[in-house]
Parts: sequence; structure tokens; C-alpha cells
Amino acid sequence: MAAARWLMDFAFRRGWSAAAVRNLGLLLVVLAFLYYLPDRKQSFTVSATTEHLVVDMVTDSAPDWEVRGLEACVPTPNPSPKSVAVGNCQATRFEGRKLEDATLRWSDGYTLTFRAFEPERVEILVEKEKDAAPVYLDGDLLVETGTILRIPYRFEGERMLLPIRGYASIGDVPNTSGTLVLREGRYESRQNLGVLRRKPHVVAQGELFPGDRISFGRRAPPLFLRWAVEDVPETGPGVENVTAKMFLTDLSPAHAAFDVVATTEHSYSALKLTRVGGQPTDIPVEWTQRLQADALPVAIATMLGLLATIIALSNAFFNTGSRPGRSQLDVDQTGK
Repeated sequence: MAAARWLMDFAFRRGWSAAAVRNLGLLLVVLAFLYYLPDRKQSFTVSATTEHLVVDMVTDSAPDWEVRGLEACVPTPNPSPKSVAVGNCQATRFEGRKLEDATLRWSDGYTLTFRAFEPERVEILVEKEKDAAPVYLDGDLLVETGTILRIPYRFEGERMLLPIRGYASIGDVPNTSGTLVLREGRYESRQNLGVLRRKPHVVAQGELFPGDRISFGRRAPPLFLRWAVEDVPETGPGVENVTAKMFLTDLSPAHAAFDVVATTEHSYSALKLTRVGGQPTDIPVEWTQRLQADALPVAIATMLGLLATIIALSNAFFNTGSRPGRSQLDVDQTGK
């Protein structure tokens, strides 16, 4: 209210007309267009219930896993005497272990595929690159490509919660009857807006359909900023992907699915959606959505509209009240 009162007093002292206020409004619209048009850095948050998740691990600053009730099947030609029967793992081809308490410290170069085949536990298929640092189970069991980990969602009353960091693909497009799919979810995009005080605003949000596949990709910055941007690598997987911090748990034990919440780093990025029968597409964030999410332009537009109306009404009132009338002498002289 104080800003509106100051603007009105200023306009009246300057003798502004309604047309001048309208012209100022048009100028501000042009400036807002130029400010909100360029793409900008953003972060995405996805909350989904899914049967399938693939993560290429990025372990910088990622916490260790503290899991309970772990069952592991590690492929090996010579199982040790410690090996036990685990699920459907063949005793002659896999080393089986059951661990009440286990700690896992992942390294870069591992790809984990999380699958929900049954309501009680999540199954993880491990793949590793040749030069990846070793990861051990139970102190002496080396995790190899083809290792299967089975972790219960609840063990002795404790809920499983796995912290994850890496390049994620949530869900899978159903191509066969046995495909594990995303069941439901939602997403939101946050961007820093504000001319004087920049802070995150939710500029876009939406629902995910069953069967969608979601991943996070990198986008090039605006052309006029590319020469100054330092966070777009020229080589490596980061050219196409954006890391996300996630946690995995199970909030609905009755279903063979798990819940994952993922938030990406703040960067020039896009949410990539693959839907049944379609190609991967970026979910766009338009400049109009940025404009709608920022309260300042809306407030200024409202104030200018109110000011223009007040000035127009004032001019009409004073012009009507001061219009020169016809005197009696004029009537006598004209005879009318």
C-alpha cells in the first residue's frame, strides 16, 4: 500500500496522464519479456511410486548404506564355505550370504537397477565397469557384475531407507507383459526468480502417468551466456545427464513397488519424459510460467492498472467540472 500511495503521489505531482501510465506499463511488459524469456538454471524434484529404477552411481559426498536383513548372491565359480542358500541363486554359481547388519560404500562406475518383484523387499542388480573401485560385502566378498542384493523394506520393525546419488532413470516404458513400470508420481521445477532478491520459485509442476519413464538431462545455457558458463563439461557423462540426490523407501507395503524422491542439482537442465508410443521429450518451462510464478510483476501491473484508472477518472471529473458555460450576456447577444 505504501508503494502504491507513493507511485500515485509521484504521478500526480508530475502531471502524468492515463496514456503516460499505459506507455510505462507497455515498457515494463517489454522489459519483463526480456528478463523472463531466456532459459535459466533450475532444479527438479520428482516423487514417484515405481517398480523400476536405474542409477549410475556418483558417489562424491554420497553417504554409506546401513542396511539390515541383506541377502546377497554374488556370481563366482568357487563358492566359499560361508555360502548359504539364498532365494533362487544356484549354489554352484553364486556365493550366497545373509547379513543381519551390513555397510555398503559404493564407488563411481557402478550401475544399480532396483526392481520390485514382491511387496516385502527390493531387489538390486549390480553392474560395474572394469576400472571401478572394489566394493566388498561382509569384509571379504567382492561385489561383481551380476550380483543380486535383496533388502527387506522392514526388518525387526525398522524401515529401510537408502540414500542414493547419481544419474537416474525412474520407471520403464512397458514393451512386454513383464515390464516393471512407474505407477504414479508428480514433479515440480524450481527456478531462482526476482529482480532484487532472487529465491527459488515453483514455476512448473505436473502429474506422471503409469508407464512413464523419467530422467534428468542437461541443456545448453542461453547463447549469449555460453561464453561465461563454467558448469557445462565438454566431455564425459555430465554432458547429457544431471545428477540427482535421492532416497528410496517403501510407504505402501501392500504393493510390490517402492517410493523414490529425487532432487537434481541446480543447473541448466530438463526433465526428460518418455511415454508409451512416444519419443523422449523435454518437459518445457515457458517464460510465461516464470512470469506467473513471480509476484513482483503481477503487483506492479496491478498498481499501474489501478493508477491509470484513477488518473483517467480524475481527468474526466475535473474536465467536466471546469468546462466553461454560456453566460446570460451571450444568450442576449445571440438572441438564443
